[in-house]
Amino acid sequence: MKDHDIAEWLIVADKDTHSAILLNDGNELENALYHCTQAVEKYLKSYLIANNIMINYNHHISETLKKCINHDNVFCEILSECNEMTTIVNKLRYPKRMDVTKNHIKDAFCLIEKVKNLKPIQNLYNDLINKYGENWSNVLFKKVVNIETDV
Repeated sequence: MKDHDIAEWLIVADKDTHSAILLNDGNELENALYHCTQAVEKYLKSYLIANNIMINYNHHISETLKKCINHDNVFCEILSECNEMTTIVNKLRYPKRMDVTKNHIKDAFCLIEKVKNLKPIQNLYNDLINKYGENWSNVLFKKVVNIETDV
């Protein structure tokens, strides 16, 4: 189900954003920045999936963004920020890592907001809300609760 796939990517992106917030609050800047990059990547991939564009299962934000731009030029608005984020995340993954600053985190959270506020991404959320209501994630992902009883 296409809506299910789109929703799943958006939910995971939102969870990465939430994780980044918690890690930032705990002054875990490297991990916060990593989750910011994951969120941006997943928001972009949700758009590609919604438009039946094949995604690569890698962590190349710039490559993913190029596919988005080929489909809709509005994504050009975030090109320089995504290229910068790609450079930074590559420095985080290997030895001789860079020092992450509060400014890096601030820029990363700003990029997340820019991505989420792009009309094509907002349309994904709006389409899910229009079809399934405000609780679209619960509708699409019925939570199974196992209740254990004492015997």
